[in-house]
Amino acid sequence: MLGKLLKYEFKASGRILLPIYLAVFIMGILSSLFMKVPAGGLENLNVLRFLSVLFMVLYIVLIMVAVILSCFIAILRFKKNLFDCEGYLMNTLPVKSSENIVSKLIVAVVYQILGMVVAMISGILSYLIYFGTKGIDFKQIINSFKMVFQELQGLTWVYSVEVVVLGILCFIAVNLMIYAAISIGHSANARKVLKSVGAYIGLYFISQIINYTLVKIFFAIFKNMLHDLESSNLIAIPYLTGIIILEALYCVGYFVLTDYFLKKKLNLQ
Repeated sequence: MLGKLLKYEFKASGRILLPIYLAVFIMGILSSLFMKVPAGGLENLNVLRFLSVLFMVLYIVLIMVAVILSCFIAILRFKKNLFDCEGYLMNTLPVKSSENIVSKLIVAVVYQILGMVVAMISGILSYLIYFGTKGIDFKQIINSFKMVFQELQGLTWVYSVEVVVLGILCFIAVNLMIYAAISIGHSANARKVLKSVGAYIGLYFISQIINYTLVKIFFAIFKNMLHDLESSNLIAIPYLTGIIILEALYCVGYFVLTDYFLKKKLNLQ
């Protein structure tokens, strides 16, 4: 059943987000091409300048729209599908509440990461179209990577994996915290949106207090070990590992909280 939910969610979100992502990609290329095309005369120059500025502004606006929509659609799909009118249907289907959460979470994270990748690729292509490869010292870039690899003392793959895992967990944690806040707010009888916002603020402040407390404890316990690692350029490993563990715990906590309110406190009135 999870597969069917995922298929439905990907289609529902993709109908809105994929055209926006495609528009970002195309607009980035068009803006660079118009800036690069030579003008034949003063009149053509003014027209090209206007079109160049117009396409560049549209490109920047589309990137902002893509980022905002990626988050907004994730929130809207969760709220509308499980707590508004559609909730009467979705919550009577032979589907576990955890499957509903997982399907929406996977789709939200995939589209949010895809939006960032599209924006990065379009930006790089736009740069290459306008400037070309002139001014890019590939040898210097390669040497810089070699120096970084040497500094990391052969543990490049460890850092790379930890950074990727941490990035994905951050996306998951942010979405799950929003889901938990919506679930808490919609357990009330009135002012559900306002209480959802209040629940989000509460969860955010609690997480910040936990972060501050754990950091102090971490430094107090591992002060000597961190001093030794700092001299060997390996100090980032325990930091990243600790943050990954903490983010994973947040994800589990927000998921359990959301699942509990969907199962025990669901209020569709």
